[in-house]
Amino acid sequence: MPVRWLLIGRLAQVVSVTLALLFATGLAAESLLRICGLWPLDPAQVHSDIVPDSYSGWRMRPDVHAAREQEITNNFGFHDQREYANKPAPNLERVIVQGSSVVYGLKCGLSETLPRQLERALLKAKSNPVEVLNFGVQGYSLLNAVGQTSAYALAFQPTAAVIVLDIQMCYPEEPIPVPRPEPDARGVKRLDPTEAWLRRSAKHSVLLSIVAAPGQLQLRLKRLLPLALKQEKAGKIPSAPVNELGTPNDSAKTPPGIKKSRTGTVGNPAAAMARSRRLRSVLGALLAAYSESGVAVLVVTPFGPYYQVTDEVLARFTLHHVTPFIPEYGGFRQAVHGELARIRVDVETVVQEYGAVLVDMTPENLKLTADAPPYFLKDGVHPSPSGYSYLASRIVPVLVEAMNRERQKGN
Repeated sequence: MPVRWLLIGRLAQVVSVTLALLFATGLAAESLLRICGLWPLDPAQVHSDIVPDSYSGWRMRPDVHAAREQEITNNFGFHDQREYANKPAPNLERVIVQGSSVVYGLKCGLSETLPRQLERALLKAKSNPVEVLNFGVQGYSLLNAVGQTSAYALAFQPTAAVIVLDIQMCYPEEPIPVPRPEPDARGVKRLDPTEAWLRRSAKHSVLLSIVAAPGQLQLRLKRLLPLALKQEKAGKIPSAPVNELGTPNDSAKTPPGIKKSRTGTVGNPAAAMARSRRLRSVLGALLAAYSESGVAVLVVTPFGPYYQVTDEVLARFTLHHVTPFIPEYGGFRQAVHGELARIRVDVETVVQEYGAVLVDMTPENLKLTADAPPYFLKDGVHPSPSGYSYLASRIVPVLVEAMNRERQKGN
């Protein structure tokens, strides 16, 4: 055999062995990364989980088909893999659940979210078919929900709506107007064939995801490490002192310049009243939209372990909407409790005015600790799957009654 063919044969062997080793190494690395908790990343989702929306400000990016259920959305942007027609089928009752990431189900699988748990419970409690739509959007306040309701929620012809308030939802601030940017004169970037292949393939491989978006590796590792390295011991957290009325004693003495009010200890009643007027007006607009359309509405007050926790644990919670009011109350704990009391009074007032139904979680909040039972994630705001189950158990009996009452009106 000529030497040339021997050399070609040897080179082919070397290339084959090298490719086999590279494939085996890549497969091992891919398996190890997945065992460590990483997952393929769609490069289209790198920049934002949301998209602009002319009516509500923004909504969840539609058609996200990720490996993790926590990120899946349907063609409208619901945290759901099911698609929905605007008009429900005959005899089908439809419930819309609105809110922020608390409703969306941050870090929860689809079956663990509040809307899905409500749907399962309703199907057991009612004889006719029911479906529950997840209208939760990360970062929403009531102001976003008003636009969402008028433009989209009513178009799905719901029988009932459940508005789940967390503290963030109760601070509906107007957006700051900014000039519209000029369009990019360079136009849309066109990918060469290699870049296009890499981005398409990244959806199926962790390794290729890292190559396509290397900056995401560090970010994703940061999300995983705290879960592995900062696990706190389970057990009941020492509670704050409670007075004979069942409400926490924020401090033995009232700080100088602070006055007592109906909604808590506050040093600037005018500022607190301005916040109340804003909350009441926006919530009123939302309830009016449903009331005029004959939709039964439940409003759920914030649910969280805000009382029976130490100051150290309370400071760990994501309650940054309250921190600007610390000077008014003379402390962070006082601000949290004072604002929760104010919000409860405001919500109850508006709910009564518009004939909606209130599901007040304050009695439960007074008893809850941060991790016994484990109803919440470490941020103290987002419920865990068991927390959603508990919340659903409080909502469903009231919701069934409201839906039956609305159904009787229609007949």
